[in-house]
Amino acid sequence: MTRTHSSAVVTRTHSSAVVTRTHSSAVVTRTHSSAVVTRTHSSAVVTRTHSSAVVTRTHSSAVVTRTHSSAVLTRTHSSAVMTRTHSSAVMTRTHSSAVVTRTHSSAVVTRTHSSAVVTRTHSSAVVTRTHSSAVVTRTHSSAVVTRTHSSAVMTRTHSSAVMTRTHSSAVVTRTHSSAVVTRTHSSAVMTRTHSSAVVTRTHSSAVMTRTHSSAVVTRTHSSAVMTRTHSSAVMTRTHSSAVVTRTHSSVVMTRTHSSAVMTRTHSSTVMTRTHSSAVMTRTHRSALVTRTHRSALVTRTHMTRIHSSAVMTRTHSSAVMTRTHSSDVMTRTHSSAVMTRTHSSVVMTRTHSSVVMTRTHSSAVMTRTHSSAVMTRTHSMTRIHSSAVMTRTHSSAVMTRTHSSDVMTRTHSSAVMTRTHSSVVMTRTHSSVVMTRTHSSAVMTRTHSSAVMTRTHSSAVMTRTHSSAVTRNDQDPYSAVVTRTHSSAVVTRTHSSAVVTRTHSSAVVTRTHSSAVVTYCVGADILMSGPMCF
Repeated sequence: MTRTHSSAVVTRTHSSAVVTRTHSSAVVTRTHSSAVVTRTHSSAVVTRTHSSAVVTRTHSSAVVTRTHSSAVLTRTHSSAVMTRTHSSAVMTRTHSSAVVTRTHSSAVVTRTHSSAVVTRTHSSAVVTRTHSSAVVTRTHSSAVVTRTHSSAVMTRTHSSAVMTRTHSSAVVTRTHSSAVVTRTHSSAVMTRTHSSAVVTRTHSSAVMTRTHSSAVVTRTHSSAVMTRTHSSAVMTRTHSSAVVTRTHSSVVMTRTHSSAVMTRTHSSTVMTRTHSSAVMTRTHRSALVTRTHRSALVTRTHMTRIHSSAVMTRTHSSAVMTRTHSSDVMTRTHSSAVMTRTHSSVVMTRTHSSVVMTRTHSSAVMTRTHSSAVMTRTHSMTRIHSSAVMTRTHSSAVMTRTHSSDVMTRTHSSAVMTRTHSSVVMTRTHSSVVMTRTHSSAVMTRTHSSAVMTRTHSSAVMTRTHSSAVTRNDQDPYSAVVTRTHSSAVVTRTHSSAVVTRTHSSAVVTRTHSSAVVTYCVGADILMSGPMCF
């Protein structure tokens, strides 16, 4: 799973006032090859390819390939706290030469990535996602993408230079405080236990915009334990043009996955996943699992995703977003027309409005089965959005997340799943001022208080807030400059013209998050898109 980021950029800096994510040219293929991990991404599979013409999320030529090589990437979360352990030879997020290791040392949360194992290597020298004991500190040392999570804040600090994702307290810190687990995965079971209260991923005032620009990505998760196995041809999440907004309105949205059949329980009042017109039909087809969480393995228990006074609308404007789980496996097919998964007030009313949605469950099992026992992703009091918007707007996009058969295994092979973000193909073009995706994974509640975290992608190539004059060359889809501008409280991504680069200034795509301002910058010759934006 080596995330290779070449050439000294991609600084994801989240400092107390600034959080610049700079991605310089790179391919970023996110390759997860088959084997145990479940999140297996093999090249040609999953590859988040950010290359011009094909898929946005192309970080120009060079690397930034998130390669998950076969074998492990185990994401072993042993008891204690959430240590994401990536054993050697696997899941090394390699960012160009040198290290990045993503070392999460034991203790609270740590997410341990031992070198050669999950080492997110970021080109020159550092980026080491170090999670030191105590609170999940993802430390990315200076120079390249250091994700530092210091205790009590879990800040994801990306120090200056490259990709440094710095989350300091107050602003978007992603706070994982000890004790409360923040993603506790016990080995072999991968139980994501999120206990109440803490490790919230707190995004206080103004930022935390997660920008996904174009990508071929196919996240391939091949079979094995962890049951999120998606092999190719199944469960393609395709975001094509049209809309599929996932709107979460305010207050509670408890996603409860109890044993047996997935049962996504959204308790009272909100979490309206609204998929508005034109796309996103969820088709679940016959046979096999997908998302089968067998007994003793993996039950996802989401105890409360609280969106208190928050919108959190995932808006996919002009997008297919087909999450197709085709043959034999669960296939969430989101075809054109309107999905819309609307969870309106009073216990998660999943309203599927006119035309499609269609969530078809053909014979056999859906099955998103979460059997009791392990991998219980327990979210207690998690995902708190206090006074925040968090609308995810996706305008035209292909983004086919293909998950094919065999034990859910999110398999994203190239051409399958392939999140293709290219000008023309996809690019997860998110139109302006929406999105602010406020998600907490598991307990790790990302608390967004009075902020927007707007994922604004406006049309053209993955532009969040279109600046005028988006001139795209069919031969060079990333010509021109797309700038992402994040201003205070809203964090809008402004992309002027056709390159799906995050704020195409020359050279860098710095993602700057200050408590009031967030900006992204990318070189005009570099295509930049990231899975997350804070």
